Amino acid sequence: MKKLMDKMENVLAPLATKIGSNKILKAISTAFNLIMPLIILGAIFTLLSTLSLDAYQQFLDDSGVGTVLSLVGKFTTDMLAVYVSFTAAYAFIRNEGMNTDAIPAGLLSILAFFIMTPLANIVVEETTTSYIAFDYLGSKGLFTALIVGILVGYIYTFVVKRVPPTVAKSFNALIPGFVITTVFLIINGAFASLTGVTFSEWFYGIIATPLSAL
Repeated sequence: MKKLMDKMENVLAPLATKIGSNKILKAISTAFNLIMPLIILGAIFTLLSTLSLDAYQQFLDDSGVGTVLSLVGKFTTDMLAVYVSFTAAYAFIRNEGMNTDAIPAGLLSILAFFIMTPLANIVVEETTTSYIAFDYLGSKGLFTALIVGILVGYIYTFVVKRVPPTVAKSFNALIPGFVITTVFLIINGAFASLTGVTFSEWFYGIIATPLSAL
């Protein structure tokens, strides 16, 4: 038994070390750790607003408390992808040792995520208004958020490390910001032209079937 355990340790320990040192996996792990309080809060308040007790649900409906409680789940669980888009890029940049650039990179990642998110239209008093539905801000957009966050981290790191030292520090975020925005606008435009949908819709269409089966 001891020989088997030693053999497993010799095989698994280097593998675990290699996985733990992977930039992408470290960023993803850190990203979800950072939003864990939001996930827990969303779960708690969702539970409080959906307890299957007839008298309790009647009280929530009559008092309006149910509507208030549901707001927490709406702005945590249903917007999980937005938070992940920030924390994934933030974690990637922090892991690269670029602490002062982590927040700008995270904000640029949110911008890039919104660029990749489909817009919907509604007509209000004969005026067409565009809006972002919650559909792709939650679980449907989670994989897109991770991809965007990691890609923004790579682009930001690549650009900043090549910015000449003579460039003012205040412009360090502007240069990668311009590059990141341009890249994701091109990606979004390419998918809209070739597939007729945004990247988020296309990607979710690919993974939806296996995820549903799982």
